[in-house]
Amino acid sequence: MFLFYSLALLLVFSVLTLVLLPVSSSKASGPTSLRHRLGMAGTVLVMTSVGYFSLGNSQLLSAYWHHEQMQGKVADMRAQLQSPEAVIQKLKGLAEQHPDNPKGWYLLGRLYFSTEQFGSAVQAFSKAYAITPDDNNTAIQYAQALFLLHNKKFTPKARHLLRDVPVSYTHLTLPTIYSV
Repeated sequence: MFLFYSLALLLVFSVLTLVLLPVSSSKASGPTSLRHRLGMAGTVLVMTSVGYFSLGNSQLLSAYWHHEQMQGKVADMRAQLQSPEAVIQKLKGLAEQHPDNPKGWYLLGRLYFSTEQFGSAVQAFSKAYAITPDDNNTAIQYAQALFLLHNKKFTPKARHLLRDVPVSYTHLTLPTIYSV
């Protein structure tokens, strides 16, 4: 935001300089010189306005710069966390620091699931489900982890989890669970 206002201030001073100071030598005077300076000032203002509206307003530029900063942070985090186990350890620490955040436990369960650590996935999904029992995605992932942990057999707990999920979800997810 500071950069935006700095550029705007610089532009204002540039226009004022064109209008107040003579453009050519000291011989220039009269209406021709004044018309020339006003024409230059108008051209600068028009070009600046076109540039501003084509590049966006300060909010869009701020959002872009914020996005660029976040991309840099993500790249730094990727460099630090090169293996799935490192990511799991980092997320596990965050989930334990914030045990009431179901998203942390859910994401930890997904990571365990993706590395085929189904016992740990069941534990993580269990914690997420205990916090948000109405979340259909958590219930489905929890049931799928239970299914795979028990050699592709539905346990009573998995059946109970899927029983509460709306039909529209189960039509989409049951074939997925069976296909694993």
